Amino acid sequence: MKKTLISLVLFGILAMPTVAQEASSQASSGSNLVFLKSGDIVFGGRVALGGVVGASFGFAANAEYGIQENIGIGAFFGYSGYKEDFPFYEASYTNILVLGSVNYHQDFLKIQNLDTWAAVSLGYNVASAEAKAKQGGFTVPALSAGGFVWGVTANARYYFTSNLALVASAGYGLGYLQVGLDYKL
Repeated sequence: MKKTLISLVLFGILAMPTVAQEASSQASSGSNLVFLKSGDIVFGGRVALGGVVGASFGFAANAEYGIQENIGIGAFFGYSGYKEDFPFYEASYTNILVLGSVNYHQDFLKIQNLDTWAAVSLGYNVASAEAKAKQGGFTVPALSAGGFVWGVTANARYYFTSNLALVASAGYGLGYLQVGLDYKL
C-alpha cells in the first residue's frame, strides 16, 4: 500500500513539467480534452481510502464508455478486506464489488484539462467473513453475505497529457475517497 502511494506521488511530481508544457500548448491551440465524447473509452486503476465498513483501503479497476456527448456508462471492480481482533477470536472480512454506473460529465469548475462528472452506481457486493478462535484452533466456516449495493460519487480527471489523467472520486462506494490514474484510448 505504501509503495503504491509513494509511486503515485513520485509519478505526479515527475510529470509536472509535462503538465505545464501540455497545458500551455493546449491553451494556445484552444483544444479541449475534458469532456467525454461518444465512443470514447477510458480505463484505469484506483486506490480506495476509507473503505467499506472497517477496511482502511481497497483496490479497484474501472472503465467508462461514452454513449453520447457528456454521458457515459461505466464498469467497476473493487476489492477490500480487513481483520478485527476480539478477546477470544479474530475475524476477517472480504468485500468484492462489481458495479455498473451512469456518468454525467459537466464542466463544473471551469479549469483547463479538468473533466468533472457525477456518477450513480448499482451493483453487487460479494462479501464473506471468517472467525478463528485464538485458542483451540476452532474456526467458524466462512460466511457469505453481501447483496445489492449503490453508490453516488463526485469525480474529477486532470489530463496532464492528451490520454493520461490523475483521477479522484469522492462519495459513497468502495471508499469515501479514491485516487488513481486513467487512460483514454
